[in-house]
Amino acid sequence: MIVYPDNLPKPSVNGYSESIEPSIARTTMSDGYVRQRLISKHKYNTLTCSFLFTKGQYYQWTSFLQNEVNFGADWFNLPILSYDNDKQEEKIIYKTVRLQSGKYSASLKDVTKNYGQMWVVNCTFDVAWYSVKYQGGGSSDVQVIENLDSAILSAPSVGAFLGEVE
Repeated sequence: MIVYPDNLPKPSVNGYSESIEPSIARTTMSDGYVRQRLISKHKYNTLTCSFLFTKGQYYQWTSFLQNEVNFGADWFNLPILSYDNDKQEEKIIYKTVRLQSGKYSASLKDVTKNYGQMWVVNCTFDVAWYSVKYQGGGSSDVQVIENLDSAILSAPSVGAFLGEVE
């Protein structure tokens, strides 16, 4: 699985949002309650976030998208800073994502006088699955929840695994 480059900034916590849409069909009725039924047990998740890049980091990011993940069409692991309330510590969550339709918006902003101009990149990702890695020293600090590759291989097709209609 392709991993987001370690030397690039992680998505900003500010403006981060995730939308979880279960596969439920709702049918409106002319009279009475709306009927709904479960279509699939796979959820459709989207992640909206932004990045703050220097000029060099922005060009490295666009190169990563073009050369490593096929203009955003391929899945890759994206690290996201989170907080574990039980352990009272920050952790990195790796979400397996792909850039939705390969689209993103980028604008050059004069953020501060100290850093000069920065690229603000906004994008929406499709989310497949994730694993958790706690910030720490050794491999004992890593807890893998699911291996996406084995889950995809065991599914009838990638589209079926992701809850897409074939």
